[in-house]
Formats: sequence, structure tokens, C-alpha cells
Amino acid sequence: MSSLETRSWRRGIGNLVTATGFLAISRRFGFSADADHHLTIQDTLDTLGQAVLGFSLGCARCHDHKYDPVSTEDYYGWYGILASTRYAYPGSEGDNRPRDMTPVIPRATARHRRREFRAEEKRIAAEVVRLSARRVELETLLRPYAVVVAEVGPLDWIWNPYLSAVRGLLLGDYVANDAGHQGYQVYRPVGRGIPLIAVNASAETLRVPGVVPAGGLVVHPDTNDAAAIAWRSPLNGRVRVRGWVSDVHDCGNGVRWHLDHLGATGFQAVATGAVGRATVQHFGASHAGGENALELDVRRGDLLQLVISMNGDLGCDLTQVDLRVQRLRDGGQVWELARDVVSDLHEDGQGNPHSDRFGNGDTWYFYQLAPELRQEWATEETANPVELAAFRGRAAALKEELRQTVDMLTELTRRQTIMERRGAYETVYGVMDAESADARVQRRGDPAALGAVVPRRNLSMLGGEGLPADAGSGRLQLAGWLTRQENPLTARVIANRIWQRHFGHGIVRTENDFGLRGEPPTHPALLDWLAREMIRGRWSMKRLHRRIMGSAAYQQVSRANADGAGNDPEGKWLWRFPRRRLSAEELRDSILLVAGLLDRSVGQGHPFPPVSSWNFTQHGPFYGLYAHRRRTVYTMQQRLKRNPFLALFDGPDPNATTPKRQVSVVPTQALYLMNSGQVHQAAKTIQQGLSARGEAPEVQLRRAFRQVLAREPTDTEMNGGRQFMSRYAARAGVTEGTESAEQQALSALLRTLLVRNEFLFVD
Repeated sequence: MSSLETRSWRRGIGNLVTATGFLAISRRFGFSADADHHLTIQDTLDTLGQAVLGFSLGCARCHDHKYDPVSTEDYYGWYGILASTRYAYPGSEGDNRPRDMTPVIPRATARHRRREFRAEEKRIAAEVVRLSARRVELETLLRPYAVVVAEVGPLDWIWNPYLSAVRGLLLGDYVANDAGHQGYQVYRPVGRGIPLIAVNASAETLRVPGVVPAGGLVVHPDTNDAAAIAWRSPLNGRVRVRGWVSDVHDCGNGVRWHLDHLGATGFQAVATGAVGRATVQHFGASHAGGENALELDVRRGDLLQLVISMNGDLGCDLTQVDLRVQRLRDGGQVWELARDVVSDLHEDGQGNPHSDRFGNGDTWYFYQLAPELRQEWATEETANPVELAAFRGRAAALKEELRQTVDMLTELTRRQTIMERRGAYETVYGVMDAESADARVQRRGDPAALGAVVPRRNLSMLGGEGLPADAGSGRLQLAGWLTRQENPLTARVIANRIWQRHFGHGIVRTENDFGLRGEPPTHPALLDWLAREMIRGRWSMKRLHRRIMGSAAYQQVSRANADGAGNDPEGKWLWRFPRRRLSAEELRDSILLVAGLLDRSVGQGHPFPPVSSWNFTQHGPFYGLYAHRRRTVYTMQQRLKRNPFLALFDGPDPNATTPKRQVSVVPTQALYLMNSGQVHQAAKTIQQGLSARGEAPEVQLRRAFRQVLAREPTDTEMNGGRQFMSRYAARAGVTEGTESAEQQALSALLRTLLVRNEFLFVD
């Protein structure tokens, strides 16, 4: 409720109870919203009783109240009203999705919008699935045309006339632990044993037959088809190529090998050689024995293929190979065949073509190659212009469709995000009527031990009225029972709380207990008069504040005298004003006010995360701090954790009903006032306003006292202020940013005024 306007407390509390806010913030218990909901209702009833009626109802949950006239039947008469109410559920460990948020539109309209919303959600989800599948298809179709297809940007479209043929020759049958050899992983043609490529992913040397060392990669050609491995270039630039071929079989005639460069410019044989049984041959240096490495210029999409073919027809030609390609600029990356593929040849079914360790997909190709086909590639001319134009046309069409598909997916995903954030309609964290039903007594407070049904009704001490047949949950009637003029407690309780905020103690000093165990009022006639004044003023809190602050009791000084201290040391009879420190809220507001920084506008909603993103639990609850310069009454409060500033200066515990704040004096309070950015900013703002006038330091000093303490300084204070500012300015020396030493001194003086007891206390 805002006290910036004359608002009826009776209407305010009635609206809160009838509507949702006061009830919705009741505590949640346990991991299930339903299993422990009786404890949430108990928290609501106990808070409502103490805050509004001035006594606890919680005892009557298990038995008749021992001291106050509240029976168990009374308790469950109100319990049924709240049990007929659906509370918003924020989520917990057992079910961390929020539900039962209260719509701000009529229920019938909400149901209609919810149906439309879900239909649109379903339509968009189906379209996202369709477009996502099409995107995968397009990316697959684009693989022969470009290295990178996941992002639809200006791609480097490279035509490689050999790639389609290579893809048609890939070894498609993967076997793990072939022939019982642990870690021996093989790719071979479907329905045939060779040619093959295999790796030893174990830590042991394997004999398969033939020797495959740990971490080694081997190939075995066929009499008709060679075994081929190709590296597909992900770069444009110059590379250095090296590797080796080693016969590791126990028999055979050895193998021949070829290293070829295949690209848009055609076929180029780079190197060739042969190895005999149990011999090894390295390439990457000239065959004449020199040290000059093989260096090539490659473009993105080019292939470097290593072809291993038989050197006879014995069929015992297991051959270990390795191929390494080093980039000569821009970091010098090195692609290593064995290092890239041995640890995970299969890649969950995506291992041929295989990725590299730099994140590039489709880098290593394993395939069979007939010698006749290689010879055909070596002798044919490069592609003609017509064929190249057709290639580019197909690539452009696929690229454009992919771009449009990604754009549509992006837009639909954006709409899904907006719909998830906004929901079908605006909701509030509140309560609404559920299915109405009377509650049964829970014997000894155990919801599993049910007793007699108790009709929903008022407390006997407040009249005991039941509900009309069309009452719904009964929250409207409950609000009326609490706030009607005939209620003997509500007006007295709130008047007592207002008095307490001004004088430190209520007329009834047990502010939450007006019952038998509470203290009697020190001035019962005064309490009755204040209650009547509140009712006569149509329950206006502001009007009652004015009546109290205009009274002689409030306007007394706080100085003690011997007679008063001797007869009434506690000051119960109000012979002097009880000096008190500003509350946390008053302190913050006062600092902002005197500095001219207070935003006097009415508070607005906080930027809470959208309900669709909630994933809170008891051990991972929501927590937030929202900075603002409005009055502290508009600061967001949480039941589970106090605002740090309010906690430091003895703000109430929001997790429980707090009848009276305890006032502490601790070092951290002084440290905050000395060092906090809030105090420093306020002092600097005041100083800037005073300095802007261009007046003499003497005048600025007087204005500082008037603005912060609302009085003129004494001669002693003027002398002390001059000396302080003079010494501070001399020590400051050089300027801080754009502030002169004199301005720094004035800011420092203002900080001392803001932390004076005169500013911090009401005398």
C-alpha cells in the first residue's frame, strides 16, 4: 500500500486479503506443493492473526487455544476458506516448474486465450521440426560444394570435381574389435573384407596377422582396388606435406604408393614410391635424398590423397601409414592422420568422413580406388566452363534456400521465446478461488488424522457468521469480517502499530499479542480514542499519523529530568519523548531526500525474470536486488533473505511476523556510514549544488548545515567547520578529477553531517 496518497488502511488490507498479494507470499514447505500445503495455510492464518488481530491462531491448529477464546473449530472454519483457494506455486525440488499463476483477465477469457495459445505453440513447434529437418538435408547436399555449411554467410564456394566420386567410394562397413582383437577398429567395403583401413586404439601391440603397434593406423589394399586416404583442405594457402609408408605384414611383395593433389584445377601427382617386405619409406623430402620438403598451394576443398596398392598378387600387404599436413602461415597448424582418428575412428557413426581435432568436420576420407579410375583422373582435362557454371548455379540455389530456411527458423525461434516469456495472458503471483469445500479438523494438527467437518465461518469471538451459498472460497467475506467497524481488534491493532513506529513502543507493548498473555495497554483510553479516530477518518493511516505527530506527547523533547527518571525510568507514561534512531527505511530515504536524489514517483514493478524461465527450488531460490532511488517502501522484499541494507540497520525479518524491531549498535553500521557509496554520492551531490552557486566558503558552510540538519550552525560549529575544511583541503593537495581541494573538503564535511547522531536520531 502506498502512503503517498490518502489511502484507507481498511480498504487496503481488505483488498490484499480479498485479492492475492498478502496470501500469495505465504511460506512453502517441503518438496511437494500438495503434501505440505496445510503448513502453508497455517503460515497464512498465523501471520493474518498476529498482523491484523493481534494474537496467534496457530495454537488452535492442534487444540483449543489455551489462553485466548479461539477453538479448534474456529481455526478450521478459517482454514476451509484458504483450503478453497489455489495458491500460485513457484516450484521446488520435486516439481520445479511454476503453476497456478493468477490471470489478470476473466477466467472464461483466459481459457479461450489459453486454447488459442497452445494451438499456436503446437503449430510453430511443428514448423520448427520441419524446417530443422530441411536444414539438415540442405547442409548435407551442400557438403560437396563448401567446407563450412552450418553458417549461412558469404561462403568460399570451391568446386572439386572429384569429391562426389570419392563420396561414392567411401568404406561404409565399420567393425569394432575385428576378429576378436580388442581396440582393432576397421572400415571396409560392405560385404567385403578388403580393402580396409584400421586403427589400434588399445595400449598393446596387436598381431592381426601383421603387426599393428598401439596407436597405429594401417591399410590393406585389394588385388583390384587400392586403399585410399584423403585430407580435405579447410584452408587457402601453402602447406608442407610429409609422411611414411611401412610394410608390417609377414609375407607379400610390398606395396606401391601415390600422393596426389585433386582440386578445381585438376589432378596433380605429387609423389610416388614403393616399399618391399618389412621396409619403410618416408616422403616429404626429395627422392634424391635431399632435405627439401614437399610444399603445395591448396585451396579450401582440395583433396590430398594417399593411395596404397598391391605390388603383386600375394594378398599379404598390411601397411602402416601416416600423413601430416602443416600450414606454413597463420599459426602453423599440423593435421596428423593417426592423431586425429585413432582414438575414435567411428565418431558415433560419423567417422567417414572423419573430423580433425581443430573442429573441422569431413576432413579425412577413407575409400577404395580402382587403379583405372586414378589413371583416368590423372589423364583427363580440367572441367569446362559450362560444367563449372552449372556447378556454381546448383551451389547458389542450395545456399539461397538454406539462407531462407535459417531465417525462418530464427524468426520462429524468436517467436517461441517471446511466447514462452509472455504466456497466453498476463498473470500475477497470487491466489484465486479453487473448488470450494469445508475443511475437516486435523486431530493434533495431523492432516492424515481427520475429524469432523467444520463449515467455513468467522471466528466465534468475532461473530461466528457462516458463508452464503454463493460465496465461493469465502475470501471476500473473510476480508469483510476483519475490517468491519464492529471488529473490536483490527482498528486497535493498527493504531497501536502506528503509535509504536513513532514512540518505539506500542500502547500495548506486546504488539502481536493483545490476548491474555500480552501486556495490558499503558493508556487504554488513548488506544480506544486512536482506534475511533482511525474509524472516523475512514481508516486513513495518513490522517492518524498527522494526529499523533501534532500531539503534545510527540512534540516533547527527549531530555530527562530527575523527577521523571525517578518515577518512571522506562518512560511508559510519556513524560518525555523517547529518543529513537531512524529506522533503516527512514535512514535511506533521509539521505536521498537531503541530497535531492529521492525519486518521488510511485513505485513500479520490478524486472523479475519471466515466469517461463523459473527453475527455482528450496535450495536454489530466487534472489534479486533491484536498485532504485524511490522511497524504500518500494524496495523488493523476499521472505527467505533480507535486503542487505535493511538487515544491517535492523530491518525486520521478512520470514516471520515481527512485532518490534531490535535496535543494535555494531561496528559494521559505522563502517557503512563512513565508506558506503550511497553516503559519498549524497555528500558529493550536495557539494556540487552548493559549489554551483559560486558563494563564499562561509556561506556554503552555513547552507550545508541548513540543508542536512535543518538548522543554523553554532559559532563553535562554524569555527570547527572552517578548521576541518582548511586542514582537509591542505592535505588533499592535487585535484581529484575535476574537483578542487576546496570542493573535496566540502564533500568530506558533508559526510560528517550525514553521520551525526543529530541526523540519525529522532529527538
